Parts: sequence; C-alpha cells; structure tokens
Amino acid sequence: MGKLRKFLDCVELVQRWLTVAFFFATLVVVGFQVFNRLALQMPVLWTVDISVFCFIWLALLSASCAVRSGGHFRVSALIDLPVLAGLPRQVLELVALVCVVVLSLVLTVLGVDFAIAGLHEQSPGLAMPMFWAYVAVPACSATALLFAIEKICLLHGGPRGQGGETSMQEAR
Repeated sequence: MGKLRKFLDCVELVQRWLTVAFFFATLVVVGFQVFNRLALQMPVLWTVDISVFCFIWLALLSASCAVRSGGHFRVSALIDLPVLAGLPRQVLELVALVCVVVLSLVLTVLGVDFAIAGLHEQSPGLAMPMFWAYVAVPACSATALLFAIEKICLLHGGPRGQGGETSMQEAR
C-alpha cells in the first residue's frame, strides 16, 4: 500500500494544483467577460465556453479531492455522534465509502461514453470539441474511485505508512 499511497499523494497534489489553476482561470475569464460587457459594451462569446469548461473541471476535481480528504458525500452530523463511536461509526463510514465507490464506478464507466460522444459536439464560442469538458467526468470519477478504495482499505485495517497502525481519522 506504500507505493499506492505515494502514487495517490501525487495524484491528489496534481488535482489540487489543477483545482487552483481552474479557479483562477475562471476568475480571470469571468472578470474579463464582465469588464467587456459592462465597460466596453462588447460581449466576447468565447469567454463563456472557457468559464464553463473551467468550472466543470473545478467542480469535479474538487469532488475527487474531497473523497480523499474525507469531505465526501456523507452525513457528518450523524456519523460524528458520540453514541456511534467505535464499530457503528466504522460501519457507517464503510457504507458511505461503498456508496462513493459505486457512484464513482458508474460515473467512470458511463463517463467514457459521454466523453467520446463529446467528440462530435463543438462549443459554440470556441468551436472546440466538448470532449475536453466531458472527459472530466470519467477522469475525476476514476480518481475518486481510487481514493475511496484507499479509504476503505485504511478503514478496514490496512497498513498505514511504515508502522502498520491504522486510524479512523486517516480513513476520514
């Protein structure tokens, strides 16, 4: 698990940097779009496409990173109740992670066909294949799937680093 963990650390780091890059690109493009519309009275069509592409990637990369950091789709208010400490909490965490695995697997498989279909569509402003926006679905779902599987292994008692101990905090 050590080599896989290092690989996933690199994947997460790249995703986090891409998230920051897409965030700032969205800010710049939307700012440029607003300035052109309001100050210059000259709307620029291609800015809409770029901002949509960036936002799609930003949202899906963020969702994938959230799985690794424990911010995935679960009800924290329920799972973190003191009465659910120990085994009940682990079971609920496992159920949440299994749901993430199933959803990520479905989105990865169906997302490939979705992305391929995007090769035949073009964005109106850039005349660029929509594939580049749609491919975010299978790409980010696949990494979310890997991150969820890693969390399940950690929750189930897989090795942590060199020491072999596991931690509920790390599984979140």
